[in-house]
Order: sequence, then structure tokens, then C-alpha cells
Amino acid sequence: MTQKWYVLRTKPRLEKIVTNGLERDGFASYCPNVRTPIPNAKSTLTPLYPGYIFLQIEMESEGADLTSDRLGVLGWLRFGDTIPWVPDEVVANIRQQVRMINRDGGVWRHFRPGDRVRVDSGKLEGLAEVIE
Repeated sequence: MTQKWYVLRTKPRLEKIVTNGLERDGFASYCPNVRTPIPNAKSTLTPLYPGYIFLQIEMESEGADLTSDRLGVLGWLRFGDTIPWVPDEVVANIRQQVRMINRDGGVWRHFRPGDRVRVDSGKLEGLAEVIE
């Protein structure tokens, strides 16, 4: 059997606690955190995917019991009855992108007052606005 990456759902704002607990128990886990500006402070690290972490395991031998009775864990990300795995390359790419985002000052850091932005999707699509 080989280890693969899976997505584990967590309770809100408990991603770090779950990740630390899994790593303490010898599992490889990853919670992508990005620098986010907050009022009256420089920045804080916040989960890129709130409520989700990546976990590398052998699902057949370790996955069934892993989520029961573990603080902050809601269960596996599922599509129907299927628990999909995430290719190593995808997790590696996310790690690289998160490093680049954080190196460049985090999310939203590249916008400054007076910058013009355009919304590419959602209800406000096509709206252009000046950041204030």
C-alpha cells in the first residue's frame, strides 16, 4: 500500500489544533496558511481553505478509525460514498503557491488605496472599482 493525500474536514477555526494533533501522532498533515492583514496589526496566518486540511495516509489501513473521537475533526471530504485522494503534485503546487503568496506579503497585500480592480466572477462580475 502507498500513502496518498486526502482532505479532512475540521470544525471551524480548529485546523491548526487538528494538524498539530495529527503530527504529534506521527501523521503527515498540511494546513495551507496565508498571511492576511488585520486591523491594528501587521498580519496573521489564516487557513487558505477554512475547515479543511490535507492528510497523507494509507486509507485502507489507517483511514477508517482516524476520524472517530478526534478533537475538531468532522470527517473526510466525500463525493457520495467516495473519499477522493489528491495527487502529490497538487499538494506540492499548493505548498509552492502558499510560499510565494506569503513571501510577497500575503493575500490582499498587493492592493493599495487608489488601485483599480475588476471582479472576474460572482454577482459583481465586471464591476471596476478603486480601492479605498
